[in-house]
Amino acid sequence: MTIYGRDDYQLRTPRGNPAVLSARDDTSDLSVIGSTFEGVAGSGLVDEYGLQSLYVTGRFVDVGAHVGAVTIAVLLDNPDATAVCVEPIPENVAVLRENLALNGLTDRAEVIEGAVGTSVVHYKWSGTEHLETNRFISNGLGIVFGQDWPHEALSVREVKLAELLPCEAMKLDCEGGEWALFRDALMGSVPLIFGEYHGEPGPTGVSKALGKTHEVTIGHVDEMAGAFRAVKRHKTRTVSPRRAK
Repeated sequence: MTIYGRDDYQLRTPRGNPAVLSARDDTSDLSVIGSTFEGVAGSGLVDEYGLQSLYVTGRFVDVGAHVGAVTIAVLLDNPDATAVCVEPIPENVAVLRENLALNGLTDRAEVIEGAVGTSVVHYKWSGTEHLETNRFISNGLGIVFGQDWPHEALSVREVKLAELLPCEAMKLDCEGGEWALFRDALMGSVPLIFGEYHGEPGPTGVSKALGKTHEVTIGHVDEMAGAFRAVKRHKTRTVSPRRAK
């Protein structure tokens, strides 16, 4: 495995707790970290998923954990929470484990090296500077921007939803793998689901898949990718009025 240069960054979580995150040089690592943590120079998007208002005391599931930015923010801001991180790329898993250790969180997070919705992922893109910077962002199709760019395919373990439940909240950023989870009826039991959708059937597909059990909010309308948040509806009991005697 190629060893990339890394730098450590002193940052703050969405609720202001100190953290340290390692990021590889010449990759998208720091950009991804900067979308959650305060302190990354030039980052115009902080707390992308609204973690400041997320309070968890049980299990948090991070599907597409990458180098651990979201998991680490959630665990540092919620000291009673635990996490399950799903990530298929070995190079990312190595940095994820390092970042958990840097923040004293190894014992509170389980790392599953695998993917949802597929047993093969594609990464190590080349062809443009943007693709090469994002070479550790994988997907299950082997297509980026509608094209089959030079890349590598990797066989991985396919992770089923039942392995990840029960949980209090789930973040999905798995480059298309979310659709397999949306088709699983067990998703109806998850109190909070948030993250990104990718590809067809787009935002209407997200709303249709989760709308029977959750209140769904789409962050912005884009058929190819966008943000969503789904909060499970609480069942209400209808009480019939008593008849007068």
